[in-house]
Parts: sequence; C-alpha cells; structure tokens
Amino acid sequence: MYNEVDFYPPTKNAIHLLAAKFKRILVLEVINEGHIDEGYPQNVITHSIFRRAQSFKDRLKTFTDFTKEYTRLRKKEKPHLILLYDSVATMTCWFSQLVYKKREVYWYHNHDVIEMKIVRPFSLLYFAYYLERKVLPNLDIFTIPSAERMALYKMHNLNGIQKVLPNYPSLRFYSEVPLPQKSDDEIVLIYQGTVSGGHGFEEIMELLPCTINNKPLRLRLIGSINATYDAKLREIIDHNKLHNEVTILDKVTYQKLPYITRECHIGLAIYTKKDVMNATLGTASNKIYEYTAIGLPFLYFDNPHFTEYLGKMEWAFPTDLTAASILQAVQRIDNEYDRLSRLARNEFLSERNYEKVFTPLMDAALDLIHTKTNLN
Repeated sequence: MYNEVDFYPPTKNAIHLLAAKFKRILVLEVINEGHIDEGYPQNVITHSIFRRAQSFKDRLKTFTDFTKEYTRLRKKEKPHLILLYDSVATMTCWFSQLVYKKREVYWYHNHDVIEMKIVRPFSLLYFAYYLERKVLPNLDIFTIPSAERMALYKMHNLNGIQKVLPNYPSLRFYSEVPLPQKSDDEIVLIYQGTVSGGHGFEEIMELLPCTINNKPLRLRLIGSINATYDAKLREIIDHNKLHNEVTILDKVTYQKLPYITRECHIGLAIYTKKDVMNATLGTASNKIYEYTAIGLPFLYFDNPHFTEYLGKMEWAFPTDLTAASILQAVQRIDNEYDRLSRLARNEFLSERNYEKVFTPLMDAALDLIHTKTNLN
C-alpha cells in the first residue's frame, strides 16, 4: 500500500485474517511522520518507506524506494499471493514485472477511485491512473468496496474474479466493544473521520443550544481537520458561545476510537458532496458500519443513493439537514434507543462483518495458489 496501513481499517482486518492462513505476511507501506505501528501477529513483518513530499524530487525518491523494496521482497521472499491496495501500488507492480518477470497470484483491492479532474497533470497519480488499467488483464482477483465504483472500470479486460468487498468492521475487534448506553442527562452526536465541510456540522450547530426530550443536544467531532476549516468551526463556536455544546477532538488510534464513540449516542454519517467518492459510499463508508458494529444509531443524508443502501436499516435515519428533520430524527432515536442499538449490533454480528465478506475471497485466493503452484 502506498500509504499507512493504519489509516485503512479494512486492510488491517485483512492482514489479521490472512495471518491465520499463511505462514508469513509481508506488509510494504509508505509512512508519515508520527507513524504508529499497531500490533500484528508475530508472522506479520512490516517494511516501511518514509514519505518525502517537499519537492518533486522527494516524491520521486519515495516512489523509487518503494518500487525497489517491492522488487527486492518479490525476489527474496518469493510470495505466492500479492495483494495490492491502491493505484500507485499497481503501478509499482507493473514496473517490477518489466524487470523481474514472475507469475504470482495477484489480487487488487481498490480502496479509492482516482478522479482525473482533480489530479495534477504528470503527477504520480496521473500516471498511476493509466498504468492501473494496464495491470487489470493480469489480475486473478479484483475487489472494490461498492458496486457503483466497479462500473468505472472496463471489466471486460479482466478474466479473474470480480467482487464487491464492503468496508465492514471486524468481529475480531468490534465484538468486544460494549454497547452504548442511553443517557438521561444529554444526547451526544458524534462524527468520526476527517472533519471537513459537507457533513452537516454547520447546520447542526445552527440548532444549538437546544434540548430534545428535556436533554441538551451536544456535538462531538473527532479526527483530522485542516487549519482553515478548524478556524471556521471555532469561530462559529466562539461567536455563538457553544463551548459547552461542541467539542473538537484530535484523532486517536483505531484501537481507541470505538471506545470513545460508544460514550456518545448517535452517529453522523452525512455526506452531501457529489464527487465520485462521496456518491458511491453505500458499502464503502467505514463509519456507517462502524457505528452499526458499536450499536450506535446514526443519521445519513436523504438522497437516493444512501436510501437504497440504508433505508431498510431501522437504526439509520435520513435527514435533509433542515432543522425539523434533524430534530425529529434525533427524538425518534432517543425514544427507542435501546431497541435500535440492539438491532444494529445484531446486524453486525450476523451479517455486516468483515469476516463474512473477506473469508470467501481469501479461500478463493488459496485455491488459485494451489492450482498455480501445485501446493498440497
């Protein structure tokens, strides 16, 4: 992965599941300053390239180091399965094949679609977009987190397995998180993830301070935030004296996050932007299914895409971000909190967990390995 694995929970989940089936797992990633290496099983060996990004020369050096290390590991370790997690990794694979030809089992899981209209010409992502397509015919397995994103690829070029692999959380971790508890003192809305515009924060802040069922409504945001948007939100907080109602928290590790989230009562999974990534999040949003796993009812944006995927979930409530729809949804959730929370958790335990969707594909990969290498 041409990024930090810790930023991508489904990839971390896959590593743990693969480690139970394979003798050794080699993880090659690009890390940033302040990197946290979460614990993996003993048979997982991590190789990290430090990201240099100050200049074009630095970025090229990072990519070159990544590609060299990838080729070195292929030659030395002779892996049976290579699992690629982004378009830059597929470009590295393509270059490596030119130098060191070998036919392993290739599985590409595309976690983010490249939108060329926002890509800088002749950048790393610019070339990755085109070379990614060249790798497709050589793949044995291609997975993507939503069906809508599958349609963006010319799948007639791929002869291998093609499947949607939703970004569900893992039973290994989330089944241990206690259910949230309804509070008699307050109702706390939480958003976890990158804090930016288009998620309904400002519309909710316009309602504050307010009470629902005689309980004050509060807003908690946790995750990365850029300086400009942070200043904008804090200006709203200061101007309207919302210091008791709104809290902005720094991001925490993936292991700590659910224990903070469960202390709140209602999740925010509102996406109003119309770009490709935001318009194809039905099964690709981590937070939607992490809220479900915790047993946290949540609000989502009322449009046809999200209604198709979430409309039948009793613990998911649509809002068009008008004051009336937000307040009504929050009140309905609070009125039936315990029942909705149990429904969400049971859905996670029985259906929407990573083990259920990943294990069949892992077994298919093992079958391909045995077929190609005649392993017993």
